[in-house]
Amino acid sequence: MYKGYRILAIVTARGGSKGLPGKNVKDLNGKPLIAWTIRQIQESVYTDDIFISTDSREIAEISALYGVEVPCLRPDYLAADTASSMDVMEYTINLLEKQNKQYDYVILLEPTSPLRKRGDIDGIIRLAADNPESLTGLARILSGMEQIRKDKKEAMLKIEFVTRKMQEDKPEENK
Repeated sequence: MYKGYRILAIVTARGGSKGLPGKNVKDLNGKPLIAWTIRQIQESVYTDDIFISTDSREIAEISALYGVEVPCLRPDYLAADTASSMDVMEYTINLLEKQNKQYDYVILLEPTSPLRKRGDIDGIIRLAADNPESLTGLARILSGMEQIRKDKKEAMLKIEFVTRKMQEDKPEENK
């Protein structure tokens, strides 16, 4: 809770990744990928509840091992490639409201962004509560199809950033 506001953290963790099957449970430095996000939320002093939205029993079991029970699996239509995070959030909020659970702020955290610094979650909660607008976190990412090559004439490193589409957005013939 922050300044009397109840805070819900929703973690969206679909089991059916096409680009990297099982990515949310893959090992990253000794822990399943989803565990990093769960631990970061648990370190938050402001987050009241954590809800893991998943269609995967394996993700639910791993979440429970890290202290977060998954009360139900999300419906199939919310696990399809066409489902958005907003659809999942709306479903989750409605589900919790039917259980008389009310929140003032909802923070969406995806397991595929595990490199948050300590305090980032509480910092964004403070920022959102103190400035009543919607927030989206952005960062410059040096990844994807990053190509580094050495220019022999000038002995300089050049980095070429190649735009990359999500696997689900690629035309069928390129999959």
